[in-house]
Amino acid sequence: MSDTNVVLSKAEETNQSIADAAANTEMVIQESSYPTYDLGEGDLPNLAEAEEVNLDLMSDYWTPEAEGENKRVFFDKIEMCTVKDSNTQEEKELECAYFLEQTPDRTWIRIRNGSKRLVAAFKENFIQRGTPWSITYMGKRKNVTNTNKSDYWSIKPLQIQI
Repeated sequence: MSDTNVVLSKAEETNQSIADAAANTEMVIQESSYPTYDLGEGDLPNLAEAEEVNLDLMSDYWTPEAEGENKRVFFDKIEMCTVKDSNTQEEKELECAYFLEQTPDRTWIRIRNGSKRLVAAFKENFIQRGTPWSITYMGKRKNVTNTNKSDYWSIKPLQIQI
């Protein structure tokens, strides 16, 4: 069962709205965590017969290419990540927002972005893990406080209809 189906199932079982069930995604994922095996005890299962879960744990850095680029995602977390500086190519630590995005073949991938405005929007509003969002890149705008330009975003919650 996919994580999305787990959220939908949890909503039905507990008579919650999808938004409330998605807000509790962390708890749901913990209840349905991936199996672990004691590597020092007995026979291990045959992995050739195991079924892959449709979630890739690797994450790609999302750099929008054009104004209006939109992603519909589930918020995952805010965490430090290592990225290359676009000017110097040196690696640096950057606070990033992580999301889950569904691909056209219906698998899930993790993406991240370190835009200060995007990260701040999720951090300052205490957005819970598992909340669905529509994020649109609105381009770069000149800062009021200095001569630099910053990324601007439209960040709207998604209401999932059953």
